Amino acid sequence: MSEFGPEHFINRELSWLEFNQRVLDEARDASHPLLERVKFAQTLGENRSASVARWDTRRFLSVHGFDNPIDIINYFDQLMFGGSLTQAQKNVLTQFFNMNNAGERSVPQPRTSLFTNRTEELVTLLLSAPQWHFQ
Repeated sequence: MSEFGPEHFINRELSWLEFNQRVLDEARDASHPLLERVKFAQTLGENRSASVARWDTRRFLSVHGFDNPIDIINYFDQLMFGGSLTQAQKNVLTQFFNMNNAGERSVPQPRTSLFTNRTEELVTLLLSAPQWHFQ
């Protein structure tokens, strides 16, 4: 019986991350029709899993210097929807960001864990809900 060495196996976690990167690349590819790009973004959102590919929200906020939900929404609007979100849709997303679990207005301060958590929730929503769900 022959033995298999490490070269015969792939790292499941790295493979999963590489797959998600390819999906993200497809979502960013402006040569695809918008609906196809949104479907890729939806797939990426569905694939997001805390146990497999945890998104580093603090690093994202630090790298981009975002300190309010409007900048985050505008960033993902350009990235995923080519700037097609309406002001009304952006207002709904901003309200979502500024509401607590009880549905009360609660604006988190930048660079706090609450702001980081709300950012993660907002981005998860944007990645998993195609643009037409906001219409």
